[in-house]
Amino acid sequence: MAGSEKPLEEIGTIGIKEMYNNLEIPLRNLVEAMRCIKEEAISMMDEEDAVEVGPYFDYIIRALS
Repeated sequence: MAGSEKPLEEIGTIGIKEMYNNLEIPLRNLVEAMRCIKEEAISMMDEEDAVEVGPYFDYIIRALS
């Protein structure tokens, strides 16, 4: 996935938004969960990996906001 956010959009964020909206679950709950997961995941990585992974979390958070 490194280098392209397209798979995240095609496979993940569009489907997640549709599912949560159909179930009438506020997306803000998922966005907050993703922020927490990002924080924890990055805390377990070295700096180089965190720099590479961070933008993908940011993309997911923006797409779901």
